[in-house]
Amino acid sequence: MALINFNLMEYIKFVSVLSPIFISFSAVLGSFFNQNLKGVVFVLGSLITTFFGRLISGSLNRKPLQDMDQWCNFFSTSGLGVEWSAPGPDAMYLAFTFVYIVSGMIFHRNYNWFLMSGLLVLLISNGFFRMKMRCVQGVDIGIGYLVGAVCAIGWYFLMAMFESSAFNNKVSLTYFNDVSDDGSKCTLTKKKFKCRKITK
Repeated sequence: MALINFNLMEYIKFVSVLSPIFISFSAVLGSFFNQNLKGVVFVLGSLITTFFGRLISGSLNRKPLQDMDQWCNFFSTSGLGVEWSAPGPDAMYLAFTFVYIVSGMIFHRNYNWFLMSGLLVLLISNGFFRMKMRCVQGVDIGIGYLVGAVCAIGWYFLMAMFESSAFNNKVSLTYFNDVSDDGSKCTLTKKKFKCRKITK
C-alpha cells in the first residue's frame, strides 16, 4: 500500500508537513550558493530553539495522543513530538522561521510580501494538518507558536547586534540586509545602476 495517495490535497499535506525540512535544507543550500552565513545562522537559531523546546517540554508534561497518524513523527522515535506534544515542534520551528524572516524585513525595511504570505500559509496549513492527523492539539500549537516567536525575536536581535558591532556591517548575517560588504547601497534607476556610500 502506498504511503502517499497522490492527489492535490495529499500534495499540499506532504509539502506542509515536511516544510521544516525543506526550509532548513534550502536555507543551508542558499548560504553555499550565495557564499554567506545567513542560512547557517538561521538554522543554528532554529536548532537552539528546538533544544530549548525540549528543555521545557518535560515541565509542561503534555502527552501526545495515542491514535496519532504515522506522519506525525516521520523522522523521530523519541523526545519532543513523541514523548511530549508541547511545544508543538513544527509550530515552534515555523513560528521561529516566520518571525525571524519578517524581523529582517521590518528591521531593514525591505519587504517581500510573496515570501511573507507563503510562510504564513505554511504556518497555518502545517498546524491544520498536524491537528487533523492528531499529532498535536491546539494548545500544543499555541505554545509552539509562542516559544518559536520569542526565540526568533531574541536570536534575530542578537545576530543583528553582532552583525553591526563585531563586523561593522561588513559581514551579513541576517536576511534582507541590502548593504554590500563595502558599505555601499546599490539602486537601479531608469538610466543606470549606481552605488552610493552609506554614512552613519
